[in-house]
Amino acid sequence: VGQEQSLVKIPEAVGTMEQRSKAVKALFSRLHLQNYKGQQNVFDAFFNTDQETEQRKQSHVHPMDVQMAVFHCSDSFLKQNIISKLSQCQYALPLLVPDLLKMNIECPMWTFRQIRKSWKQTDDSNLVTMKSVPICKAETPMVAFLRLGSLSSSKSQLMSSLINERHNTFFHRNCPGSTKSRYLIDGLAEIAWYCPSGKPNDAFSDCIAFCNLHGDALSCETQRDILIEKSSVNVILLPSLEKGGKSSEILSDLSKSPKPLICLIADNDSPAVEVKEGTRKYKMGLKDKSLSEVSEEMKAIIKKILSSQYNPFKLESMAKARGIRVDEDDEACQRGKSAALQIQNLLEEKDISKIKDTFLQCQGKLWKKWCENNKGLYRLHGQIEKEKCQTEKELKQIREKQCDVASSKLMNLFLKNLQSLHSHEKKYFLKWTEILLDDLSTDDLSGILQAYDQKWTEVLNLKKKDDKGEKQNQTKKQNVEKQRAELEELSAKLQSATFGLEHMFREMGQIYEAHESVNRTTGELNWSKYPELAAELMISGHPMELMDGDAGHVPLTWITRLLDAVIRKLKDKRIFVLSVLGIQSSGKSTMLNAMFGLQFAVSAGRCTRGAFMQLVKVSAEIQKDFKFDYVLVVDTEGLRAPELAENASLHHDNELATFVIGLGNLTLINIFGENPADMQDILQIVVQAFMRMKEVNLSPSCVFVHQNVTDIAAGERNMEGKRRLQEKLDKMAQLAAKEEVSNADCFSDIIAFDVQTDVQYFAQLWEGSPPMAPPNPGYSESIQELKNIILTKASKSEGLTLSQFRSRISDLWNALLNEHFVFSFKNTQEIAVYRKLEVQYGKWTWALRCALLNIQHQLHNRIEIGKLDKVDHGFLVKEMTTTREDVQKAMKTYFDDDEDKEMLVQWRGRFVSKIKEFHDEQVAEVKRKLEEVIQQRNACKELDDKKADECKKWGKYKNIGNTLPYEEDQQIRSFIAEVERQSIEKIKTKPVASRGYTSTYLHEVTYTFKNHFTVNLLLYVCDIAGNQLLNSHEEFKTNNDPLTYLESKKEHHYSIFVSYCEGNSSAAVLGELICNKLKDSTVLAVYNKTAMELADEMMHSYPPLSGNKANLEKHILKSLAEKEDFDSYINYLRRPRSHMESFITEEVEKYILTEHKDKALSVLKKNVKRIEKLVSDAVETAIENVKTQGGDIDTWLEEFSSSLEDELAFSTNCGQNFGDINDFDFFKEELDKGIKSIFEEMSSLTIDSMEQFSERPDQLLINHKCKTCWTQCPFCGAVCTNTDEDHSPDDHMVTFHRPSGINGAHVRGTVELCVDFCSTLVTSNQRFYPNSSSKKSVLYKVYKTAGGEYAEWSITPDNSTLAYWKWFVCQFQKDLEVHHEKKFKGNGQIPSGWRRFTKEDAIKSLEKL
Repeated sequence: VGQEQSLVKIPEAVGTMEQRSKAVKALFSRLHLQNYKGQQNVFDAFFNTDQETEQRKQSHVHPMDVQMAVFHCSDSFLKQNIISKLSQCQYALPLLVPDLLKMNIECPMWTFRQIRKSWKQTDDSNLVTMKSVPICKAETPMVAFLRLGSLSSSKSQLMSSLINERHNTFFHRNCPGSTKSRYLIDGLAEIAWYCPSGKPNDAFSDCIAFCNLHGDALSCETQRDILIEKSSVNVILLPSLEKGGKSSEILSDLSKSPKPLICLIADNDSPAVEVKEGTRKYKMGLKDKSLSEVSEEMKAIIKKILSSQYNPFKLESMAKARGIRVDEDDEACQRGKSAALQIQNLLEEKDISKIKDTFLQCQGKLWKKWCENNKGLYRLHGQIEKEKCQTEKELKQIREKQCDVASSKLMNLFLKNLQSLHSHEKKYFLKWTEILLDDLSTDDLSGILQAYDQKWTEVLNLKKKDDKGEKQNQTKKQNVEKQRAELEELSAKLQSATFGLEHMFREMGQIYEAHESVNRTTGELNWSKYPELAAELMISGHPMELMDGDAGHVPLTWITRLLDAVIRKLKDKRIFVLSVLGIQSSGKSTMLNAMFGLQFAVSAGRCTRGAFMQLVKVSAEIQKDFKFDYVLVVDTEGLRAPELAENASLHHDNELATFVIGLGNLTLINIFGENPADMQDILQIVVQAFMRMKEVNLSPSCVFVHQNVTDIAAGERNMEGKRRLQEKLDKMAQLAAKEEVSNADCFSDIIAFDVQTDVQYFAQLWEGSPPMAPPNPGYSESIQELKNIILTKASKSEGLTLSQFRSRISDLWNALLNEHFVFSFKNTQEIAVYRKLEVQYGKWTWALRCALLNIQHQLHNRIEIGKLDKVDHGFLVKEMTTTREDVQKAMKTYFDDDEDKEMLVQWRGRFVSKIKEFHDEQVAEVKRKLEEVIQQRNACKELDDKKADECKKWGKYKNIGNTLPYEEDQQIRSFIAEVERQSIEKIKTKPVASRGYTSTYLHEVTYTFKNHFTVNLLLYVCDIAGNQLLNSHEEFKTNNDPLTYLESKKEHHYSIFVSYCEGNSSAAVLGELICNKLKDSTVLAVYNKTAMELADEMMHSYPPLSGNKANLEKHILKSLAEKEDFDSYINYLRRPRSHMESFITEEVEKYILTEHKDKALSVLKKNVKRIEKLVSDAVETAIENVKTQGGDIDTWLEEFSSSLEDELAFSTNCGQNFGDINDFDFFKEELDKGIKSIFEEMSSLTIDSMEQFSERPDQLLINHKCKTCWTQCPFCGAVCTNTDEDHSPDDHMVTFHRPSGINGAHVRGTVELCVDFCSTLVTSNQRFYPNSSSKKSVLYKVYKTAGGEYAEWSITPDNSTLAYWKWFVCQFQKDLEVHHEKKFKGNGQIPSGWRRFTKEDAIKSLEKL
């Protein structure tokens, strides 16, 4: 190696990308690299600069120095990737690399392992044979070029002309950007292969390797000797032919060798001649000859030499060469290879087409059968639940069989290595396994593909054949069918022979799914750890299968657990999902790999099947411009796959398009070529998929990529193409609108789309015909432009969190399993976010309600003591300002900062309006109540001593109605329950207890109906209302009857009289009077405050009452199951609101009186002390004010009352006739004695029943919790679980539906109760009648088309997996049959599978909701 080169220090390959980047920059700095702009080819990818403002300096770095600097600073996997890309671009590859740090020579064998070369060999009889071989194993002739001394002509340029006259395979001095000075390439040996295409104009008839030693071979002895030893033909370039010197010695040795030799002499103009006949030693002068002349003569000589026997060259033989180091000798690489070879040894003697059936049985027929049966759950007919139970049983049996065959030698070996190898070794293991498996299957695949292609061509030719006559047509049809059958056989064989690393990961997923579903352990399989293993690989950048292309199914359990594991490792990072869609073999994977450096399979015969996902980390340098941490790329199999039948293909394509478009934040629609039929097919599929996304409120964006366009430079033609594309899209939108029942007139009505910016035209990938065609530079430019567009769109996107992506997969796939996607789609993530919002909404409204209740109490006290006789609305609003602003601030924080803020934004405006409406309604309600209190107080002054008339007691009329059809019976029962509820609520608002009964109250709750029903209903309502009025009026008489009042005050006045008789002073008597008045009001205040605090505590921390309505429903059902009381269930089913109110009361009583009694007493004691301090402070303050400001006892009473009025009512009228009190210190002493006595007595207060509270905590919670939606499912009667009373425009929804037979629904014209769940029926082909008088039935699948209440409900399929109601039906079968006077038989027979559920299973199933 030259002395000049030793001055440059090369950093060793370092670990992280950041370290490597720094190493490269430091190296470039030492190489005087300033603002270098290289040739416009692949090397731009290795180095670029953004400093465009400075002038280009004279000091440059040789482009090959740039390449080798990057190479030296890369780890082995990046090196392999770089070399693979160079090979694809038809550039020469490093074969012998001088390590300038360790002063040795390395053969980077590892970097060649991924490269496979394909060519068509032509023999002497012109027979063309296709070959596809891993380049490391290819045995070809190798022509080595060596330069001895200094030459004016370029050896590398000559070699490039031999391989490809239009492409510089070897970089040479005449290439743009080349410089005289170079530091890193002298001593570098590069290799390239010429691969013929089997055409007459091929330069050579077989594959040939060309090896080029850069620099003077005289100073690179080791490299020179190795190349001479390994070559088939040696080509020596000399400045002149002279005897003597080192060059002469080398030439002498070569001339004595039996190997062919070609000597090119720079200062000689002699023609190409064999120096001695039969020796295969040639010499040729270069002087005054053009490059093309020399090239043609060289080709002729090489052809002649290689036509006879030669020494073949095999790249793997370089590992045995002396004096060099092979990169594969690295310890980690060897361990990975050793582990992979164990797998190869296990498989190499096996028939490749039988490997999957032998070793990967979980994913074969069993998995496909499972997928078929699972899809059958969504295509039920007949006895739905019975059929479903049978299918579920079969699914479980299949899973059991999968577990039985899970422990194969291959998978045990593969998984053992995955678990035991270290991270770096694992990378080598996976790459080696991938390489070795490809080697195993390539030959078989190649032959099958050729046969498939030939057979497909025959089928097409038969179809085109124009046969006249019926007989000829019949014969043609039979031939086509026969050829198609043979094609299907080849297709199955192709699928069996396709075997790679992805199939082993698929098996891994199926082993996990099978074992988790039956909770079983097989041998030593540690299946629970599989998601963790796969997550590590996915995070490291390994593609993971999202949809199994062979089975056409998403392994939902496996994908969910895999993403769960990724979330545990990365946290819930944000991702931008980029998906790609296009017809088969249209360059989708190639485009993604070029754009993001991914690893999706692109070779012929290995087309993507299904869908794969790969994580790409956003670099720290650009992360500030984006709102996400990763890009997740989804690559899919092509649409219109020829191996699928026409109908199956259309369904599969629609399914796949809907799935990947729904997943992606942005979808690339890849259109290949300019075939109108191909365009129309893909556009129709894509537009319909976007239409579906619009219907389910998903808003992905798209970019159309039109590849392989012949002339992308013609602007006018591009504009015309865009116009035609826009017209096609609009037409497809109108067609899709008809099919999806939408009103879209153009594509822009479906998705935000700008044809000017969202359509990109790509040049064709290759310049010329493969296999030697280099890539088109225009393609790379198009890739960069598209990448910029994607990043621009991505910068405006919030993306998704990993958990949202996980839920999106589940939602889309579950909806696709149903035939009606839009009706079936359930956005579980959105529902979960909405449920969380409901909980927050409950907290915000509760805060407003509590604040207003406190204000109401304060103003009520003032009214009671006569200080307020008018309630001002503005005053209430002003008093609420602080709380309202706090709530608004909390709302803003929640909507702005919550992790799901981008999803919450759709409800923000509505909930802001609802909070305002709630505030205004509550303020108006408080004003109304307070004004009523004022009216009551005024009315009390006018009450006379008339006795109230007694209310008549009504008989019982609850059993109204006759035997009616189920639908009418349900409607009447619901109606009566609603009338009852409204009547009670209306009576409760009447001031009977304070003002007495008047007959107008009863008239206000009567309704106008017709016929006999009127009498029964009125008597029923009046019975309920009468009892309520009677109780309230009794309370009124107790409070306001003069005799009762006098009797109640008798003891009080007697005590005053006794006090005076005993000679007590006025101060003592007044103190006693005040204490007597305080006693009741302080107790009331303590209990009121305690009620509020306990209700608030339960609202925030007691599970049954702290969540939304769905949570409350879950606890109600749990309570019912624990009680196992049929009558309670019937009450819940018939009167859901009443039952919820009773449940809240029970839970509050349980919380306060039993489970948390100590906490409740603690709150009570705390409030006693607080009121005691309040009263004591009020006494002290009033005394001080009277002493300092002057005044009499009336002044003191006024001060004292004012200090208490916000907490308790104290009237000053007790101070009359006590004007003689002027010793306020003595008065205080007497008062303190009484107050102390009061609170000593109050310290023993307890909570023994809810009746002790004037404002019951359960009633506070009932008022808050039960103001919600009470609409019932038109099928099963389940109550809408939306917390908001008016949640329009959102549909009614239920977290858990139930069999409609529970409510008495039965098959029309029979006594057979229904056992079907409406959430299962909506996936079936069953029909229903919208009402009892309907003559026209409606498909459950399109139940919304029935209109009315059906159109207001969203019933998403759930396969009725909830065990709760199944257990209930079995447990109370006889009770239900007696109650409804019908039977569970015939079509309503209870499936046997239901009887295995226990009460514990039922309760446990609620926890999943």
